Amino acid sequence: MRNRFFNGLHTIIPCLVLMMAGWISNSHAQTKYLLPLGNSITQGKYNKQDPLPGEHGYRQFLYDKIHDDYSIDFVGTRGTAPYNGYFHAGSRIHQFLPDSTYDVQAMLDGLADKPDYVLLHLGTNDMGTDKNVGTHTTAGTILNDLQLLLNTLLDYNGGSIEQIFLCKIIPVAPFNEFPGRNAKILDFNSRIDLLYEDLTAARQQRVTLVNMHAPFYSNQFQLYNVDNDPSTDWDDHLHPRYPEGYQEMANVFADYLENYLSVPIRDDFNVSARSLHGYNNWVNDRTNDMFVFNAAPGTGGAVYSNYTADQGWNDLAVWTDSENRNSIS
Repeated sequence: MRNRFFNGLHTIIPCLVLMMAGWISNSHAQTKYLLPLGNSITQGKYNKQDPLPGEHGYRQFLYDKIHDDYSIDFVGTRGTAPYNGYFHAGSRIHQFLPDSTYDVQAMLDGLADKPDYVLLHLGTNDMGTDKNVGTHTTAGTILNDLQLLLNTLLDYNGGSIEQIFLCKIIPVAPFNEFPGRNAKILDFNSRIDLLYEDLTAARQQRVTLVNMHAPFYSNQFQLYNVDNDPSTDWDDHLHPRYPEGYQEMANVFADYLENYLSVPIRDDFNVSARSLHGYNNWVNDRTNDMFVFNAAPGTGGAVYSNYTADQGWNDLAVWTDSENRNSIS
């Protein structure tokens, strides 16, 4: 799985690292394009019904969270702008393969703006069939279908898709009422790890595994509508509750995207002109002999490290604190 860890540099010239949840200058950032790809969960279905006008499942919540900060637009031939995507209710993985019912390659060919990123949550409908989960190396299995689809996306347009966020899919709720289906989902999700491990190092760098299963397993009765009220037909075991469940999906995707998109800013400790001073609310507070976050000099704030009077750091590359996605080491 893609991991980004920044450790203290115990060298002659240690560095200050600022993890930014955004581009250095959004006003000048190049627009990037994201494709949400999947089935009725990506569509935003809930209570066994299609989303109402103005509702777009996780796509709406995610777009509203990340669009301005990262200059990301959604693409795809389904959905209403700006919450586009490519999804089909009831679809299975193999149906998105080339020359199949929902050929994703043909869909991509028709897009003016090709995606830089793909969010892939697919496989729920496969779990309800008698098709074996199998392995990614065994033809005719669900995992092999997923590998073929992943390879299609990785190879598309000469490898122009920068990053694919591949989900371990959400469970069926309540978990204990569907033991067979959920066991199959757990098997499928665990074998996604094996699929990933068999990718070349270069391809692994372009795939991020997203654990969408864990939060939905832990919060089944908050994130699904499973009230079992016999007077309604709203009991939905497959789709997240609206809006809570889809907001959670958006939050999970946003966390993974922000982790991937975070930009490191380095400042040499032995340079007197501090590049971080005045940048994104970082302040070189000479009065109190410290670096602070989101505060004017002398007013306090989140303290990160002391420096000497000549602006040389006396805590060389020792991690002290972090705030949101901003950290110093």
